Amino acid sequence: MILRLTGLLLLITAPALAGPRDTLPPYARCAYDQEVLHYCGLWNDGLAAGAALACAEARAADGLDEQQASAARITAAVAFDREWQNRSISGKRLWCLSEGRAAALAFYDRWLQDRFKEPAGLAKETRPADTVRE
Repeated sequence: MILRLTGLLLLITAPALAGPRDTLPPYARCAYDQEVLHYCGLWNDGLAAGAALACAEARAADGLDEQQASAARITAAVAFDREWQNRSISGKRLWCLSEGRAAALAFYDRWLQDRFKEPAGLAKETRPADTVRE
């Protein structure tokens, strides 16, 4: 009985548990993720390159001009500040392990995709086969 009530409670409160990041449009979410990475002390050149690529794509997808992009960055900064006040210093570790880690992995992945692009015109049969050494 208690498990059923707990499950029901989680279903009812799940939307309220969503962080501010989940409510932001893509470009603002990208700016929010950068704020989190800076706060967590994870920012480096690889993340900066991946963030630049990901945010440029998100801005183009959102169709934002410079003024709209600036407003989105401000919205992201306000959302970050509110979440920081909500979590306080004691919540830094979990925040960095959840949202910080996810943002870092996403930005690194985007950077690696760009860095190791498949050369144009390279036929599949000319690519070296993946081999596993035993």
